[in-house]
Amino acid sequence: MSTEPIEVTVARLDERFKGFQEAFGEMANDQRRLTDAYEKLVTSNQRIGLVEMDMVNLKSSTKELWRKFDAHETAQTKVTGHALYDIIKLVIAVIVGAILARYGVNFP
Repeated sequence: MSTEPIEVTVARLDERFKGFQEAFGEMANDQRRLTDAYEKLVTSNQRIGLVEMDMVNLKSSTKELWRKFDAHETAQTKVTGHALYDIIKLVIAVIVGAILARYGVNFP
């Protein structure tokens, strides 16, 4: 078994140490990239959460608008019905008055 000079041994150890340093550097870069990707994922999830919340708010607002529209439509239908009822009463009164006037019935 031959022994190497100390300089050769130190040079080999130095090369191996540089290899470990490069490996650790690559690991640190990988960790940094993973961290960046995770931060982007969290940001995307937050945006998705905001969009989902907006969709829920939009659906509830739409339901509320439809409820108000239905209530308004019902109220409008009632008002229209009352107005038509009043118009029909007036038309009937005019017709009855015209018929009575034609037959000579006078009211005091």
